[in-house]
Amino acid sequence: MFNHLIKLKLCNNGIDVVNNFHNYLGISVKDFWYIAYSLNHFSQFTSFTILKASGGERTILIPPQPLKDLQKKFATILNFCIREIQQENPNYLICNHAFEIKKSILTNAQIHRNKRYVLNIDLSDFFGSIHYGRISNFFKADKYFRLNDKVAKTLAQLACFRDENNKTFLPQGSPLSPIIASLIGNLLDIRLVKISKEYKLTYSRYADDLTFSSNKPIPEDLVRWNSENFIWEAGDRLRRVIEDSGFKINDKKTRLFSAKKRQTVTGITVNKTLNISEYYQKHNRAMLYSLFTSGKFLIGDKEGTINQLIGRLNYVASVKYLKQHHDMSIQEWEEERKKFAYLCAGNFDNKENSNRSIRLLRQAIFYKYFIGNNKPIIFPEGITDSIYFKLANKILNPNEHKENYIIQSINSELTKISLGGGTALINSFLLHAYKDYFINLKNLKIKSKHPVIFVLDYDQGLDVKDKNEKSKNNIPETHHMKDGQQWVHIRENIYLVLLRPLALENKKPTFRNALEMTCVENLLSHVSIGKIKVDDENHENIKFRNRSYPKTVFAKYVAKRSTHFDFSEFKKIFEIIDEIKKHFYQNSISI
Repeated sequence: MFNHLIKLKLCNNGIDVVNNFHNYLGISVKDFWYIAYSLNHFSQFTSFTILKASGGERTILIPPQPLKDLQKKFATILNFCIREIQQENPNYLICNHAFEIKKSILTNAQIHRNKRYVLNIDLSDFFGSIHYGRISNFFKADKYFRLNDKVAKTLAQLACFRDENNKTFLPQGSPLSPIIASLIGNLLDIRLVKISKEYKLTYSRYADDLTFSSNKPIPEDLVRWNSENFIWEAGDRLRRVIEDSGFKINDKKTRLFSAKKRQTVTGITVNKTLNISEYYQKHNRAMLYSLFTSGKFLIGDKEGTINQLIGRLNYVASVKYLKQHHDMSIQEWEEERKKFAYLCAGNFDNKENSNRSIRLLRQAIFYKYFIGNNKPIIFPEGITDSIYFKLANKILNPNEHKENYIIQSINSELTKISLGGGTALINSFLLHAYKDYFINLKNLKIKSKHPVIFVLDYDQGLDVKDKNEKSKNNIPETHHMKDGQQWVHIRENIYLVLLRPLALENKKPTFRNALEMTCVENLLSHVSIGKIKVDDENHENIKFRNRSYPKTVFAKYVAKRSTHFDFSEFKKIFEIIDEIKKHFYQNSISI
């Protein structure tokens, strides 16, 4: 296995880092210094605030895109270093449950379940207290890293935000901040684990949230009751260890819960089984109702966003149904994530009896893409199809490709409403949308202002029937499209386009031979080889230069060498999309 940590240790300065990791970073030394120093300036960052779940505001600082991309790559390098350290020491970062693969608020809460006492301590300004000096000193002194002084300072420079007063700290919004915060926070964890073992406590940390639990009373060294102010306070020993580690306690959030009361760890109830408070869920339902009736909702006293609401609803559903433990293998962890997505995408047998938390999550996701969309959305069929459409749109419409429409890629949200790629799933989705299994579109007070357009390959995937549905509302496999048509209006703002006009034979699409099938790759031509073809023996592969390539591999190849390909056949599809846009907007005005 390639050892990233050893390679990092061999570097004597920032230039060595760029050269040693050149194949991954893909950047020159000159550009590296420009991004790390000139672009890493407070004037280049985008700043905004979001509401904290517990109240108050959090300032988010987004770095300029070149710096953000570089920080992502260094975060990946450090993640590999951590995995290599954990191969030697499996307990490395064991108390940390944030910003790490196979760790989450669920794994953090699970280890404190069914305990008699739960103590919560919150750290004040966690990211803001981790500055340039702490980071560079850590990478120099830590027994696993022990990096060269100049290399340590280079990492600190990349990671830190320097404000107008020359104060440095880890910005929330940088992809490099979480992993470095975990490494620095581990120094505190080591000290607190010693105390926990002494008192036979269970300890964990999720970012700035520290949790101790026990079946025996927690000693006053760690927490005591202030009878004058009627609040719990951190004990002297615990406070001293935390402050000596460079952090401060947010005294307003110190809590000690007994088993007789509702015990929470990072917002999750842990008394018997993991759950979310009914109060939180009730507020989510109220927010969704407000969104459906007025197009907006409040979180606290500020208007919320659809992504915030989806996050809240996904949080509730995942606590109930996502089974994850920190001792799982990566493969088991990913399998559980897939099962959760499939659970959300399925369970349509009876819309009235399907689980409420999953149903609400699906409704919010459906609203985001099909009602609240602020531009027309194009949904290409396959996982790689969006790559070609984005390239074609950029090449054919260079001056306006960003403004015209959103070409949507498949993501984890879409898989939860059965849009994970492929004609069969799209047919299933359209059937459920047609029957109002997501939202009753006719009765919805908020109407979409823009169309949503599915683009399907012309192949056997069209020949799909819903064998379990025999009602009059069942949609045929061609969605009522007539012979010779290439697009059809499904309902409201939902449309469907085929890559070639429909040819029917006995009311079914004809696929007598490969020439009658068209997939998105067939719209491409190589400047010297000619038209791109699907492999006759494996339709999931592309035949190119006498070799067979998986579609994902070929799509990446085209993306890197787009100038070698002709995208002109996409023009007809974009003309149809413009025709659909005109149809939708004209009908919207007439309504």
